[in-house]
Amino acid sequence: MQKKSLLIGSLLILLACESPRVDNRLSINGIDFSNQKPVSPDWQKIKENYQFVISRCVRAVDINPNQGQHSWKSMPDSNFAKNWKALASNNITRGAYHLFSPDVSGMEQYQVFKETVDLKKGDLPPILDAITKDCDLNQAAVWLDMAAKDFNCKPIVYVDENSIQMVSEKFPNYFLWLDTPSERTFQKLKRKYSEIVMWQKKKDRNISEFTEKVDLNLFTGEERDFQELLIR
Repeated sequence: MQKKSLLIGSLLILLACESPRVDNRLSINGIDFSNQKPVSPDWQKIKENYQFVISRCVRAVDINPNQGQHSWKSMPDSNFAKNWKALASNNITRGAYHLFSPDVSGMEQYQVFKETVDLKKGDLPPILDAITKDCDLNQAAVWLDMAAKDFNCKPIVYVDENSIQMVSEKFPNYFLWLDTPSERTFQKLKRKYSEIVMWQKKKDRNISEFTEKVDLNLFTGEERDFQELLIR
């Protein structure tokens, strides 16, 4: 009997020491996509299963891919405007992310973002993905500062496990959206970086409601936290 009690006690200690797992029943689920397909998804079905949708609005385009020397330009996604309006019409919480271009000033890129996206009350804050090795984080800082002032909120910066330390040190006052397939890594980094508000846990997935592959995400807090994150 004593051995059994010791065994149970040991198991309880081990369980207490493990990182808490994400309870998907309590999590706020979302998807992100890049407007590559012109066919409209079934927004009502998406609304039944996901609480937010993040759409790429501006992409980085190499306008001289065959010239031996890159020449980058920020361009709106061709299907973004249609999908952005559809999200609003279906009362789905929406967000827009900008894929930062190398060798283009942050001010110029932010003007493209601002002309492309009509962010309103109840939308997610502006989101920037600038983690490719050729992107200038000093210019990304210009973009983020302009967005923060225009919308009076803290923008969200997309990171992965390799870039999170550098990005969080560069932008300590902004929220983070973490890309990692590992729940263990997510839990470890969430404990270290309290500004992580979203976790991109699975990439390039097919879902029945959508014609193009999407990424699956979780908001890392409770409903109250989610509402406080939105633009007011």
